Amino acid sequence: MNTYILYKEAITISSIKITVIKKSFDEDLANMYLTDGVGAGPCPIFEVGNQYIIGDEFEAPSGFCTWAWQDIFYVVHTLRNGGSFDPWINRKGTQVVCCSDAIRPICFLIERI
Repeated sequence: MNTYILYKEAITISSIKITVIKKSFDEDLANMYLTDGVGAGPCPIFEVGNQYIIGDEFEAPSGFCTWAWQDIFYVVHTLRNGGSFDPWINRKGTQVVCCSDAIRPICFLIERI
C-alpha cells in the first residue's frame, strides 16, 4: 500500500487480489452462435482458484485475458483507490464481476488487500 499526494490530499493506493471463483459454459448458446459450437469448449485461459495480485505496477497480470482485464478494470481501479461498492456488496473492499463473454463467462472476486 502506497500513499500519494494528489491535489493536496493523501490518496492511499492498495494492492488488489483477483480470484477466479466460477467458470461457466453455455452449450446451447455455443451451438447457436460459435463457429466451433460446443467444440470451442469453456474459456481456456482461466481455472477456478487462479489468483492474481495487482500491486504498484497496475497492469494486467502476465497471461491474463485482455478482454477480461478490460471488463474488470473499473472495479480494480475503484477498489485500488479506496472506493467501495456498498451497500450492494456485504463485504467492504470487495466486488464480484464477470467478463463479458456471454457463452464462456468467468466470474472474479476482486478484493482490496
